[in-house]
Amino acid sequence: MDNTGLNGSTECFVGPLLIFGKFFVVLHCPIPFYIIIYMKPVGKVTHFYDKLGVAIIELAAELEVGDKIKFEGHGSDFEQTVSSMQVDHEEVKQAKKGDVVGLQATSKVREGAIVLKVEAE
Repeated sequence: MDNTGLNGSTECFVGPLLIFGKFFVVLHCPIPFYIIIYMKPVGKVTHFYDKLGVAIIELAAELEVGDKIKFEGHGSDFEQTVSSMQVDHEEVKQAKKGDVVGLQATSKVREGAIVLKVEAE
């Protein structure tokens, strides 16, 4: 079996994929190796407190401490793990659809950025 990919390359590449309204990222390496990462939209950034580094997110789905999320759009493109979050200034372990949560962001985000939950399949 030939271990070369596109144009004889031996490098891996990443490709975005949208299937039935769900976001996927496909990592392909010429050595038969595929990882599909499902990214479920969980909310939208409504405000960012620059000095505190806190993002305010209106949730469209459940989110828990320990979940891996990705901020995407409006100049934001990074992943982080939710280490803590607050609802109405109270520390919570999980929040449900419709809640407005505050969480520490590891980089600057802008209002309108989409928040995706990253799940490997």
